[in-house]
Amino acid sequence: MGKVTLADSSIAAPGNGLYRSTAGGAPGSFTAMDVSGLSTPQSSTDPIGRIALAYGQTALDDGVLWALVSDAGLAHGLGPTDTPLGDQVPNQTGTVLNGLFRSPDDGSSWAVKATPTSLLAAPNSTLTPAAALSYSPGVQAYYEDVLVTDPATPDQVYFGLEEAYQTVTSGSAPGPAAAFVIERYADVCGFYLYTPNVTNGTACPPQSPLYGGFTTHPDQHAMAAVKTSNGVRLYSSNDGGAFRQDSHAITVGTGFDNNSWTSMNTLPTLEAWHVARMPDGEILAALQDNGVSLSGADRKGVQVGLGDGYWTFPTADPNVFFISTPGATLFVTKDHGHTMTEIQPSMTKPAFTSPIAIDPTDPDHIVAAARNVEETLKGPKTVVLSDTAATGTVIQTDWTQSYDAGSSGVTNPFTGAVADWAATALAVRGPVVYGALCAVCSAYRENFDTVNPKVETNVKPGCTPVKGGADCWRIAASSGLAPGYIGSLVIDPNDTNTVYASVIERQFVGYPGDRVPGRVFVSHDGGENFSDVTGNLPRGSVWGMVIRGGQLIAATDIGIFTAPLGSQGWSRLGTGLPAVALRDVWLDPTGRYLLVSAYGRGAWQLDFGSTSPSSSGPGPNQPATTTAVAGLPNSSAVSGSGAAGPAGAAVIGLGLLVRRRRRGSSAADGCGGRRGSRCGAPPR
Repeated sequence: MGKVTLADSSIAAPGNGLYRSTAGGAPGSFTAMDVSGLSTPQSSTDPIGRIALAYGQTALDDGVLWALVSDAGLAHGLGPTDTPLGDQVPNQTGTVLNGLFRSPDDGSSWAVKATPTSLLAAPNSTLTPAAALSYSPGVQAYYEDVLVTDPATPDQVYFGLEEAYQTVTSGSAPGPAAAFVIERYADVCGFYLYTPNVTNGTACPPQSPLYGGFTTHPDQHAMAAVKTSNGVRLYSSNDGGAFRQDSHAITVGTGFDNNSWTSMNTLPTLEAWHVARMPDGEILAALQDNGVSLSGADRKGVQVGLGDGYWTFPTADPNVFFISTPGATLFVTKDHGHTMTEIQPSMTKPAFTSPIAIDPTDPDHIVAAARNVEETLKGPKTVVLSDTAATGTVIQTDWTQSYDAGSSGVTNPFTGAVADWAATALAVRGPVVYGALCAVCSAYRENFDTVNPKVETNVKPGCTPVKGGADCWRIAASSGLAPGYIGSLVIDPNDTNTVYASVIERQFVGYPGDRVPGRVFVSHDGGENFSDVTGNLPRGSVWGMVIRGGQLIAATDIGIFTAPLGSQGWSRLGTGLPAVALRDVWLDPTGRYLLVSAYGRGAWQLDFGSTSPSSSGPGPNQPATTTAVAGLPNSSAVSGSGAAGPAGAAVIGLGLLVRRRRRGSSAADGCGGRRGSRCGAPPR
């Protein structure tokens, strides 16, 4: 079968397929299996992408193997093979699913049991009418792909894509197995008709025939089915948390339905990208597929933003704060979240994680970056007016473009086109701005030169930058950086020529020469030259950094670590954090409260008990403006002491929020336009 050939004539994923070991997985014992049966007329010429496998669990399932397969060619942009012009015809429904397959003989032969087309007919689906908009079942199958078998009923399976499905006919029967949706993508009321606000509004009214009430949440990521004394219990988890349901009589036998799920979210299970503390002690948390949460001392969050929340920025006034959705889409509220006003900068090719930053010395100075850099000097008073009744063209804006990084000159091996630069991180202090750039932001196999990380900045010898000005901008030499993706930047508050950069380890096939790359770097000459200060920092991505009292603090995949500036000796800060990736770290302007975005476990707070100069504050000659802190209840769940002294902590358990959203994404070169291809975030 065909393989996706890249612009340089190499194969994108030459190892895709199935492999079997009969020696317990011992090194060298795996052999490739024939996967020619894992395709349908709707598949592309390269149909083998991500695969979920599950063996049947009952005595009658002996040797029965199931596979849920994504389509690598469709994900790459090829078309299905049954179209008149083959690979050149667009994939009209947007799906990247190959299909669900069953093997009665341990993988020697396969029969197709579900396809994207058959799933369009699955009862209870919210996605069926969306197929005309190129959003159909399997549109994100390259990272939403989960499959389990029933431990009691032979040939009955459950699988998750954007929605979760149950088969209701025997898999051994010829032809596709009928399936219906047991976790809808969304409820029509919440998805299309209902707008929540800080007062929580009113409940969605029941609607007939089957789209009233709530569903759990879209985007399924894990499942488990176990026997109980009364039947089978099915566990399901998604971007909304974890849920369970016990089997019961349904219209077509025994199984599960959309309306009988029980939430298991007694622990914080939200996927926080960025969190911040308001001056009155409330917490803002930007959440994957759950908008933005605003929570007070009772830890009960209310939704103040829809869609995928990404950035949060408080101000000295608790009624005024900023939030964003992907693509650097920025909103401001001046009434504590009751109303939101969009103040979107005019970005060129923004990505899901395009950065935004607010100047800690001037709350009216906001910077956003994609291929270009835009600045406003009016903060909450920023105005953006569009001709929405006609073309949506911006007719008035307070944003001005400071810089456009333009073309990188690097050829994207996936497309053969020369890639534009894309911004991945920002740091701002006064007039000084640093931005992290990548050319092709996802490395192609072992070819890390395509990522080509650089730093753009308006720090330039002999030139004095000004806020919002176009002078002095350049792409610095950036010598010494590791060949990876820069996830965060932080400026030394005492020397704006000094900037720290952290690297996210997005590469899954090893680095050149199998060396361990650096993850934290520092430049003392405005980004011209970087040196590695990773030292003894454990392996794992470094997602965010701040500076407090002469200490560099880093959020990593395995915890929070700190080291004195100029040192490479890192130590863990505090104990008790959940063992998940910490997507960001935020320090309030006084330097007292440290907040962490625990992806999948909500927001966590550490109280140092004292203030301290920091990268989040305005500096020694400009004391931070603060208001009385209401405070959240203390907890011993996070404890320990950092280099700055004893540290108490408060845990913010945000719980499960409103389960409705609308997604959107724009692609930067090399980053991918689909939501799962986030620049800066490996698919989950």
